[in-house]
Amino acid sequence: LSKALVNMPGCTSIINLSYQDGSEGSSSNPAKYNNQNYGQLKDSHVRRGTEFVDKTFPPNNSSLGDLPKYIFIYFLHRFEQEILKRQGSSDEAVFCNKGASRFDFGQGSVGNCWFLAAISALTFHKSLMVQVVPMDQSFKDHAGIFHFRFWRFGHWVDVVIDDHLPVLDNKLLSVRSKSGNEFWVPLLEKAYAKYENKLAHLHFEHCSMLH
Repeated sequence: LSKALVNMPGCTSIINLSYQDGSEGSSSNPAKYNNQNYGQLKDSHVRRGTEFVDKTFPPNNSSLGDLPKYIFIYFLHRFEQEILKRQGSSDEAVFCNKGASRFDFGQGSVGNCWFLAAISALTFHKSLMVQVVPMDQSFKDHAGIFHFRFWRFGHWVDVVIDDHLPVLDNKLLSVRSKSGNEFWVPLLEKAYAKYENKLAHLHFEHCSMLH
């Protein structure tokens, strides 16, 4: 990416100035998508020793949308270690390894290169990156739940997801980690797909639906 595209002076300042009082929609108090509170849900499942399954974005074909050629897709639970095992890897799954980088990921079977380009640009803006991708998450005591934040229509929104990801031929359907054991990007993609209501809406043919 050229410096002209990467260096956007004032971007962070403009976003931060929109909410200075900590009101709902601010960076310190993002709106809760579907009224799901990440902290409360995680604490509840960790305390009970149960796994979070998102009923508002269920791990089945209804969340995929119009992707007919992927009819044999299935959703993998506890995907991180299972995928590594199927790929013959002994590496330990990590959420983010040594910081987020544009070199962390590559495109999968869904035509969403525009989305990957947007994430690549985001990695150059560390203050925004940590707001979109909370880096205090890991696979230790995560209870199958993660969250991400998006700046839409003038406010921040926090989106909660479970750890079920669509798999095709023992590989993640869409964006994939180049290292094979890093999962912040596939999870981020799922969160954005949830916000757009269907994974198919991230395909380039549907990008006109995005705001």
